Amino acid sequence: MASLNLAPHQAPKPALNPAQNPAHNLAINPALMQPTDASAVSRVQWRHVAWVFALVLGLHLLALQQTEKWMTQVASAGPSLPEFKPMAFETRTLVKPPAPVVRPKPNPQKAQPKKQTKTASVVADTTKPLDPSDPSDPSEPSEPSEPIAQSPDTPMDKDPPPSQPLADTPTAASEPAVQTASELAGLPLAVPGSVRLKYRIELNFLPVSTFGELSWLHDGAQYEAKLTILFGGSLVRTSRGAITNKGIEPARYGEKIWNRSETAVHFQRDKGVLTFSNNKPELPLQDGMQDEVSVFFEVASLLGGDIKRFPEGSQLAIKTAETRAMRELVFKVGAQETLDLPGGRVEAIRLTHSVPPEYPGSMGTKGEIWAAPSKGYLPVRILIQEPNGKTYNLLWNETLPP
Repeated sequence: MASLNLAPHQAPKPALNPAQNPAHNLAINPALMQPTDASAVSRVQWRHVAWVFALVLGLHLLALQQTEKWMTQVASAGPSLPEFKPMAFETRTLVKPPAPVVRPKPNPQKAQPKKQTKTASVVADTTKPLDPSDPSDPSEPSEPSEPIAQSPDTPMDKDPPPSQPLADTPTAASEPAVQTASELAGLPLAVPGSVRLKYRIELNFLPVSTFGELSWLHDGAQYEAKLTILFGGSLVRTSRGAITNKGIEPARYGEKIWNRSETAVHFQRDKGVLTFSNNKPELPLQDGMQDEVSVFFEVASLLGGDIKRFPEGSQLAIKTAETRAMRELVFKVGAQETLDLPGGRVEAIRLTHSVPPEYPGSMGTKGEIWAAPSKGYLPVRILIQEPNGKTYNLLWNETLPP
């Protein structure tokens, strides 16, 4: 069944023509409405921005006016503002501060002229070297004729310490004089018997030890001596000559290093000269002159003759010929030491010699020997130090018959 429309009858509205009503056209046409609304919003936003900018600008102008007014007040105040004046004053003084000089003042209670004069006289007397010929007692100083003035800058906060007695110090008079060859020539001798000494040699430039030997053979009138040192190569030094009442007198000395030719030195006593096989200039032959091997046995003969003549500190000067020149070795007698050597424990007297005078082509070799009384004062240890740092340390290992 068809439904019935009971609503009141309304007349149909006529259709609107867009061309007849433009306002309605804007309302119902989104395309036309968009430009109009965007322009209005843009104008409102720019108006707000302009107000904010004007407000910020005004605040900045107000702040600048207040700052200028405050700085004007500060400038016009000048010295009336104390907080600025000290800052400027401190800056100037810190650039280059004055350097005060503080000097200690003497204590009027301690500065007694009489006491100062007495103390000065004690110091003056005790600082003088002691004269053995002066009978006066150095512990009782004499009063000086004129008092010694005390510097006003010297503090006198406490009494000076009492003078201490001077310890005995060696002087040139107490130091044993060097005994020259002419003085040694008249001393008694005790030539050691024929023997061979074996050594173990320690070298600071090789990781292993080597061996050496010092042989001494004589019949009371003639002798032959040889020193052999092995160090990767070999060094052989030989000496032969005579034994007289003046001591050991070498006739020929030779030195051979490894595979080189031997260099010899000849003691021509009939001519009184010393000549060299390498054409070095000849030298005058002097009494008591030795070579680099015979010197060991000359020292042993002197010590064995009378050891009491050579106390600790004694010095023996022995001229020694080398393969190119002659130099004087000054041996200084040291204390007796106990050595633990490969051959056993032994007592020995240590003798050292300083670096001898150099000559062109020479080496400033320094040597030390330890002379054992139980071995006829022959060396049970020989230490040779070369200027290049190499050391040869010969340690007694065994004693053998000749």
